[in-house]
Amino acid sequence: MIQIIKKTNFFHQVFSYFHKFRYPILLFGLGIWILSPILGIIPLLLFSQIQVSRLFTKNKPKQNISILTFLSLFIVLFTITITASTYEVISDLQVYVQVYEALGNQPFFEYMNVMRMEPVTFIIPNFIKLVFNGNAYSFILVQALTMNLAFMLIAIRFLPSYYPTIILLNITSASYFTQMFLMRQFYALIFLVLFIYTRSYALTE
Repeated sequence: MIQIIKKTNFFHQVFSYFHKFRYPILLFGLGIWILSPILGIIPLLLFSQIQVSRLFTKNKPKQNISILTFLSLFIVLFTITITASTYEVISDLQVYVQVYEALGNQPFFEYMNVMRMEPVTFIIPNFIKLVFNGNAYSFILVQALTMNLAFMLIAIRFLPSYYPTIILLNITSASYFTQMFLMRQFYALIFLVLFIYTRSYALTE
């Protein structure tokens, strides 16, 4: 346990060392984001981790998210949502889109039972379609937003000292964005952080 604590402190000390460079890193990230949004979110998440690690080393509340950190996270969420929702519609995603397009032709739960689909997946999209008569792109956009938002909120809640790094590691993985093709796998990925965080392997929260 002592070794884990030392490793944890070293992690935050490294990021805290760059605290004096946090604003140049933020501006650099915003500049890169304007040119290439998907690359720009990397320094923005590094900036967020610097902010979080600084709070950790100062023994301040870990859930205290500053305005700039919130802005960075919002930009990250916006970017990965738009990126994930603009891929070609193939594989499982195409099946989900077809199910969505047929919503409203019969009672919701009856239709879900006939199609053998998970009702929870379509509760929000069904509401969107009823109110706004949304098209297939609206469904994909809503799904990308809710899934990415859920993942980020879970990371913030269960790993308050490391969530920027957890988010960064996941969105830079080779399969993160392609999981939109395979909706079930994307849902599974959302809850990955729940298994990372356990009492027996907590990195000193």
